[in-house]
Amino acid sequence: MKRALITSIVMLGTVLTAQASTLVWNDNQKPPRSDAVAEWALQRDTDICDREAGVQRGYPTAKYKKCMLGRGWTFSHVTKSAPPRSSASVTVYDRDSKDPDVGWHWEGGMRVCRHDCENPEIPGSGYTCRDVQAFGTTMRECVR
Repeated sequence: MKRALITSIVMLGTVLTAQASTLVWNDNQKPPRSDAVAEWALQRDTDICDREAGVQRGYPTAKYKKCMLGRGWTFSHVTKSAPPRSSASVTVYDRDSKDPDVGWHWEGGMRVCRHDCENPEIPGSGYTCRDVQAFGTTMRECVR
């Protein structure tokens, strides 16, 4: 494998028509970074661009691509694959909401929530939610 172009994969946890989407980014750094450093840098850079341009659902927006390009990454493609059946889907809602009108965030030094505060699956709730099987039916279980 050529080290001039390292292809890294980031799972964004999005679900489109019962399939997981994976965004594939190419590393443009010269000289190329090692695989371990590139994976760490990709995670850091996607976290930064998620905050600046919003978490991507499917194909990345032009604003997101520009953000990633400024950090040394070019968008390659999206792959879709069925999620593994043996593992449960786990989501942790520990980040504050970007939208001040929805979810938990800090305001004036106090922790406040706007809209749908009883829902454990909103940003900043601090809950960990996962899919569980009960009586042959998939259900969501959320715990703090």
